[in-house]
Amino acid sequence: MVEVKEDGSQTRNKTDIPSQDVLAIEAEENRNKTDIPSQDVLAIEAEENTADNIRNRQHLIRDKRKMVVTNLEIQANRMKSVSLANHPIGKIGETVRIPIPDVDRARGDLRNILGVILAGKYIIKLL
Repeated sequence: MVEVKEDGSQTRNKTDIPSQDVLAIEAEENRNKTDIPSQDVLAIEAEENTADNIRNRQHLIRDKRKMVVTNLEIQANRMKSVSLANHPIGKIGETVRIPIPDVDRARGDLRNILGVILAGKYIIKLL
């Protein structure tokens, strides 16, 4: 016999079902009760998963930033070596051409000036 509850769900009387089926239904009901965790457990697991995901992302970000720094250092060293190869350091007594930017000169001024390296990096005597 099937009974209909007020909420619309149906239940069967155990007397109408054979004994083996009753045991199977009870076992299934017990399994369903143990399989479904409570809302509190689900909320705690969700918070733990979120916290783990945040920690994992933070570690990935730190690792990628470290990798970026090392790659930028490698690139800077490579650029410096190429620059030194293309533009060697001048020796004392050499004449060098120094370009004058367009904003710093008048129409009649020269585009470049010549200088002689006397000593050190920044002492230049103009010719």
